[in-house]
Amino acid sequence: MQTKQAIILGGGTSVLEGINSGLFEKIQQKFTVGLNFSHHFFRSTILMFVDETFIADQKYSLKQLPLIIGKQDSGAALSTNSYLFPATHGYQRDCSSGIYKSTLVGIFALSFLIYVMDEGEIFLLGYDYGAKKGKGDQGRAYDHSGHALTHWYQEGNLLSVYTGQPEQIEHRGLGKVSWYEALHRDGKHSKPIPRAEHEFEVYRNESKVKIYNVSLDSKIPTFSKISYEQFYQMLNCESYDQNALREEIRTKTIELIKAQKG
Repeated sequence: MQTKQAIILGGGTSVLEGINSGLFEKIQQKFTVGLNFSHHFFRSTILMFVDETFIADQKYSLKQLPLIIGKQDSGAALSTNSYLFPATHGYQRDCSSGIYKSTLVGIFALSFLIYVMDEGEIFLLGYDYGAKKGKGDQGRAYDHSGHALTHWYQEGNLLSVYTGQPEQIEHRGLGKVSWYEALHRDGKHSKPIPRAEHEFEVYRNESKVKIYNVSLDSKIPTFSKISYEQFYQMLNCESYDQNALREEIRTKTIELIKAQKG
């Protein structure tokens, strides 16, 4: 690809630090992958999803987006600008048997992006794996409704790109922390390990793509953690034609579809 840097915009509350320091302006013409409801507040190069309830809720607005990548069985293709792939529980770098994996769209997106880029740098934004730290019960921060603060758009004070007005997003994942805090048990480890360690350990030996987690408090131990200040210093100064990038991604996407069909 013409760019060797990519940014995945996830849902964790650490993104608020970036927003407060001009994040959206700084990544406007970069290669960006938005996840789920991020499209209400930032126009990414592509949008990715894995959840069928997300499609049901967002179908009208998603049809307006230029390129969408999602998981099969999450609904029919939205338009000629959407592509759906099978998910797999076993990681393969070339995604030849499917994309690892659909438990979290952030994992699905990272696997796809490694395939698309092959080499370079990927910056993970909002990959916190749980609620924001705070002084409340169990050391968590809470929103005005009393839900654990898990997503950066949760409090409804950010402006929608569709209306220009503050928008309140509600979905079933807001405030839910039990999934992130669960332990993983298998025969490979002498004792149960945190789910974050299990879900992301497949990327530990990735050598051609350097992955940075822009979240100093993230519970994911696999990647180097950096601050937003460090992230801004590492961003290259190039701007990219978004439509040209999408055509490159579309080409790689069609190649993958053909490879998976054999």
